[in-house]
Amino acid sequence: MANATARAHVRGREPTPTSADPDLENYEISDDEESEEETIAAAPRLNKKEQRKLKKQAKQKSKIESAIAELDDLDLAPAPTDTADDSGYQTDGSEPQLSKNQLKKLRKQEQKKQKAAARLDASDPSAEPTLNPTNPRKPTSDPTTTPSIPSTLSMPPTTHPLLICSLGNPGSQYARTLHSAGHFIINIIRERGLYLPFSAGMSGRVSTPDLTSWKLSFPLGIKRESSRSLNEGEDDFTLWQSIKLMNVSGPSVKNAWNAFCKQQRAKSADIQPRLVVLHDELEAQLGKVSVKQGSGSPRGHNGLKSCQGSLGGQQWWRVGVGIGRPDSREPDVVAKYVLRKMTSAEERALDRAAIDVLGALRRVAEGKV
Repeated sequence: MANATARAHVRGREPTPTSADPDLENYEISDDEESEEETIAAAPRLNKKEQRKLKKQAKQKSKIESAIAELDDLDLAPAPTDTADDSGYQTDGSEPQLSKNQLKKLRKQEQKKQKAAARLDASDPSAEPTLNPTNPRKPTSDPTTTPSIPSTLSMPPTTHPLLICSLGNPGSQYARTLHSAGHFIINIIRERGLYLPFSAGMSGRVSTPDLTSWKLSFPLGIKRESSRSLNEGEDDFTLWQSIKLMNVSGPSVKNAWNAFCKQQRAKSADIQPRLVVLHDELEAQLGKVSVKQGSGSPRGHNGLKSCQGSLGGQQWWRVGVGIGRPDSREPDVVAKYVLRKMTSAEERALDRAAIDVLGALRRVAEGKV
């Protein structure tokens, strides 16, 4: 009885017509008397899981075909220039209606193209700017032109080691007087730079860059390791102070210069050192810095006269620092003015001038003067 019921149930179903939508779940009832075997072979019954799977496949296929057709229409239909918005897409009714995900994907692709084009424009200033993805980049007039090397990669200027000689009168009696402004400035440069303390040498007092290398050691703490070389960008300056009276400082300057040149030649025959004399300038405004050739007029400065007499035809440079002058030009008044101690305001002015002096020395070292 159970078998008869099952056969009746199976025989009461017709197979789905081939032209029908495979997503349909309802089957037509047939009154034809077909065998159980024929009915089962022609239209096997699908369970709900298989029916949902067929539905999903059909929907995916439909979406893919629709997207392909829409993309083909989008590629073949160029956007009119008068209806395009800032993103480069059409804004009239002829634009294909894409899904939100497809529009987002296309916009991301266009944004990537714009960024890539912007990077190319930034690296090639001669190229036409790309403002819209629909406008292709125009080729340069000469495609074989190679980009120029940036100026930041140019070689640094040739530097000359400097012997900087300050003029002034020796002893505490003349320390910090206007006429010893050269000594005052060179002390500031030494104190604010990496230089060793002044010590006797080269017929005067000399200070060289501190090239001592230190390291931490246990349990002794900091330990001196060795001497190092000058790093790139460090000033190759040797500071020297005359210990003679101003009016007779020339011979000691010459001796110091000869000793300095001997030291430099021992390092390399290609080194071209330079001599700079640092002095006070009576005829210049307080704190004003000037750079001149050593052979120029000394303008009454006896220390410069002595140097010119001793150095002869040797090329050298001088850096003057203004100390101002009294209203009177009487020798006694001028002598009293230059040999007096500086005021606090004058010291501050010369302290600020040390920065300009250092800049002038670097220009001489770089061969710019």
